[in-house]
Amino acid sequence: MMSSIEHVASPSSNPELMTFDDAAFSRELVALMSCAFDAAREQILAREAVVSEASEKLMALGIMLAVQAGEREVQALKDIAVDAASGAPQTSQI
Repeated sequence: MMSSIEHVASPSSNPELMTFDDAAFSRELVALMSCAFDAAREQILAREAVVSEASEKLMALGIMLAVQAGEREVQALKDIAVDAASGAPQTSQI
């Protein structure tokens, strides 16, 4: 099972891995992904004032790629999302 962002980062060099045309996620998987996303967002908010839109998109993409690759552990998905968000441009709050 996937447990690190390195697996998620690789699609940038292999764009065909990012297609979700034939992906279908069951209600259970959507609930699992939502839980991981929310937990990751809360973790980031605990240390930063905001979570940028770019960060949220990278978090969601990381989670979807990991689930598509077979990951089902919420903690691992959360960690992947947090790691993915760390590469996003930060939005400063004025």
